[in-house]
Amino acid sequence: MTEAEPEKALTDNGKNKSWQNRLELISGLLVATITVIWLMFFIDRALMPLIALAGVERTVPNLRYMDVNEADSLCEALGVEIVHSRYRVDDKQPSGTILDQFPVAGSIVKPGRRIEVIVSEQDLSVNCPNVVGMSPREASLKAASFGLKVDEANIRYCHSSNSPEGVVVAQNPKVDEELVKGTELILTVSLGKIPDRIIAPDLKGRNINDIRLVLTKSRLRLGKVTHFPDSSVPQGTILSQDPPAGTAMEAGDLISIRSAVKPRSSP
Repeated sequence: MTEAEPEKALTDNGKNKSWQNRLELISGLLVATITVIWLMFFIDRALMPLIALAGVERTVPNLRYMDVNEADSLCEALGVEIVHSRYRVDDKQPSGTILDQFPVAGSIVKPGRRIEVIVSEQDLSVNCPNVVGMSPREASLKAASFGLKVDEANIRYCHSSNSPEGVVVAQNPKVDEELVKGTELILTVSLGKIPDRIIAPDLKGRNINDIRLVLTKSRLRLGKVTHFPDSSVPQGTILSQDPPAGTAMEAGDLISIRSAVKPRSSP
């Protein structure tokens, strides 16, 4: 080896160490920069909100029996959030009413805490009950207990040789038919056996709104209605009838009546 070769090797080693030192310095600066950026992000997004909220607490309000929309507005103002955990069928409370909550009212929570609530919903379907054999009143009460209704004005009547007078012999809708609550149940009530002899009933003094059943039972129909001013009796009172009570009649014959109305005031 010549004298120049060792000197060249030393020079090359010096250059390599210099580049290595520079790379280590650059790497260190890069790591430090990334660390600083990450710390700033962590402080801004995680640490600062915790510091800002330190010591800030909220008292959970009583949300039971409140409408869920009203409760949601209230909780939003307090900085807490409502979460519908589940629904529960409850016919005593309107749909959308809060039945229970967790945490319970009075609990101390941090802002942003979620309050789980159980919300009511109503089961709108029901199976039609069997009211055949009952009186109209009993049938009406039972229908009401199932969420159904009976309108007395829509009750139908028929003569029956198998069922006593005054009991329900048929219903519509049918038994066990699935209905929506609020559906009307139409009743057909027995008038007893068909009468052998038909005579005109006494309608005088009755109210015109109360004679439908009497005529149906006698297999007769309402004929011409004439209104007569009379202040001595309540409006709608039957003053006279044609033919008169006790007259022999045929099925389907008409009975005309004259009913009282309120007299007009004199000018």
